[in-house]
Parts: sequence; C-alpha cells; structure tokens
Amino acid sequence: MKGLVQGVHYRRSVKDFVDKEAPGLIGLVQNLPDGRVEVIAQGDKGLLHNLHEFCLKGPPRAKVLSVEVTAYEGQLGELQSFEIRY
Repeated sequence: MKGLVQGVHYRRSVKDFVDKEAPGLIGLVQNLPDGRVEVIAQGDKGLLHNLHEFCLKGPPRAKVLSVEVTAYEGQLGELQSFEIRY
C-alpha cells in the first residue's frame, strides 16, 4: 500500500480484519523502509478478495493512494497464522 499508511494503525487494522473477517488466512503485514506497508497472505480466494477490498481503504485515518497486487511465489515458512512483523 502506498499513501498515508504508517502511523495510522494500518498494520493493527489489517490484523484485526483478518482475525475477525478472514480467519483462514495466513501471512503477515509489515512496514517497509520506504513508507509503504506490505501484506503477504495465503488462503481462500474469497477471503483474499475481502482482504484486498479492506486494504484499499484501510483504517479511518489512512489515505491509501494505491494497492499493488502480485502473486507471491515464495513460501511463508513457519507461519501458522496471520501476524504483524515489527
């Protein structure tokens, strides 16, 4: 995500959304050094779509300018749930 997405509880909001609305997803959300937020998620297509829709708006104080979606070819390794990386 690009825009005002750091310092507005974006990561916590994504985690809360997944926990409540898409509990089958595994992955992570983390801040990137350039000010963007990265979400990597794996799971049911419908749940991924719902997460994408949420990411387009984010929490109330966020101003999302763009969301880039790419297929992630890597492995999520040891992840068993959805987590925030600090």
